[in-house]
Amino acid sequence: GGGGTEAVEAAVEEAVAVATREAAAAGRAEAEAEARRELAQLAAQVSQAEAELAALAPQHAKLSDEAATLKAEEERASAKLQQLYKRETTASQFSSKAARDKALQKEAAKERASLEKKEKQAAALEAQLRTDKSEAGKSEEEAQAARARLGEHRK
Repeated sequence: GGGGTEAVEAAVEEAVAVATREAAAAGRAEAEAEARRELAQLAAQVSQAEAELAALAPQHAKLSDEAATLKAEEERASAKLQQLYKRETTASQFSSKAARDKALQKEAAKERASLEKKEKQAAALEAQLRTDKSEAGKSEEEAQAARARLGEHRK
């Protein structure tokens, strides 16, 4: 009687214990594999954010240079315009005062148009620089956040 039942119960308990240990090991392996996948994904995100940041750097430098060049051209055009306003030309250069005034007005209008064009270009470049700085900031924030998540996973 009773001895047979105890042996069956012991065998069942042993089988349950083995199955429980196997399930726990499989669960740990699956969790570990998931953590590795997430870690690899985070590392890829960090690399991508860093690459985006690096890609923006030359464009940012180029735009900064262009903005500086346009600013210098704008200042030169402005100085030239001031010269035109101040210039006293000799009567011998023009057939009359009216001819001189007409020529000066024409040159001043040309310089004003050039100055306005350069101011518009400079404003557009400054807007692009602000956009690029904002994008660079976002990329850096994403990279920092991904690095932080990466750090948490490595603990």
